[in-house]
Amino acid sequence: MKKIISLGLVAGIFILGYFFVNQYQKENQRMEQNNNQKIQQPETEAKAIESSLTTLEEVKKHNTKDDCWVIINNEVFDLTNAIDSHPGGAQAIIQVCGGDGTKAFQERNGKGPHSKKAQENLKKYKVGDLAQ
Repeated sequence: MKKIISLGLVAGIFILGYFFVNQYQKENQRMEQNNNQKIQQPETEAKAIESSLTTLEEVKKHNTKDDCWVIINNEVFDLTNAIDSHPGGAQAIIQVCGGDGTKAFQERNGKGPHSKKAQENLKKYKVGDLAQ
């Protein structure tokens, strides 16, 4: 009788574990799909400037959550539309609005560089290159 109860408990634990892992994976997939849907092509004045040289003085003017340009590796990005969907939180971008976010993008607070997917997504927001 004790063996049957023990086997039942072990089986129950495995079934519950499988259920929770499965639910966790489904939730992660759902969240990733939602994040991908939120990332939109920016429709700001930045789009009109496309592939031009941008001065540091111009970037400094775009230093708020509602108008956020960031320099990363001497390229300028309008991240205004990416702020609210950033997986690391809005503050991660807001703190570098109007300035150089190269170090923040490369280091992610000591967690290493952003993923290849994040680097690809970043290209959607390019305004131009930083004038030297």
